[in-house]
Amino acid sequence: MEVRTASSPLERHLPNPLEISIRYDDHDLEGTVPEVLSLAYQDKGGAWHMQKVIKLDKDKKTITVSTTHFSILVINFPYQVVAV
Repeated sequence: MEVRTASSPLERHLPNPLEISIRYDDHDLEGTVPEVLSLAYQDKGGAWHMQKVIKLDKDKKTITVSTTHFSILVINFPYQVVAV
């Protein structure tokens, strides 16, 4: 098995799509709401790409995406909620 660090991401392509679910907790929601959470992956060049289609399950606190490759995934929240 080959293991690489975040500075050298591993990207393994799959013949069929699969779903990957990641749990979030209250700490991940500081300054935001579940509805704006997403997952992002890093490509070989180091650029981050936000998954555009996700399934959010607020009861289970999971974010699920469909993908055809394994790579490093992180919880991404592109928007913060600010009181005005």
